[in-house]
Amino acid sequence: MTEAVGLGKHAGTKLDDDLWLDDHLFEIREKIVVRAKELLADANNQLTKAAALSEAAKEYAPGMRFPDAQQSSWRENILNQLSAVTLISALLAIVFGGIAFGISLAAEEGEPVPDVAGYIDLVKIFAGAVVGSTGAAVVANHTKHRGHR
Repeated sequence: MTEAVGLGKHAGTKLDDDLWLDDHLFEIREKIVVRAKELLADANNQLTKAAALSEAAKEYAPGMRFPDAQQSSWRENILNQLSAVTLISALLAIVFGGIAFGISLAAEEGEPVPDVAGYIDLVKIFAGAVVGSTGAAVVANHTKHRGHR
């Protein structure tokens, strides 16, 4: 078995915990191999060696499923990250953009277009709020999922 790397300032040297871990893993490995042989014998050649080892390993070291069984579609992931602030800001940006567009269309041909700069500034503010709140939600969601690993 390969030498385990020590922790902290003991890097490169074997610690007592490393020796225990080596012994423990060796015992688990033996149990997995024995169980895999039993599974192969019981399966009447319906399992490959790799599948039998995998099933046996799951009995002794189940670990975490990957991908997560509760993993949802990309569409659900995106919708879960949208907050009320994001949706309201997006709606207001669209409303004020529509107002500015409507005012500029309502001007009679040949007349100067009324000043819509104030409405455009509001659109920019709310569009920035959409970007900011979405970014904050993505970071918060990413941080939450990193904690589960």
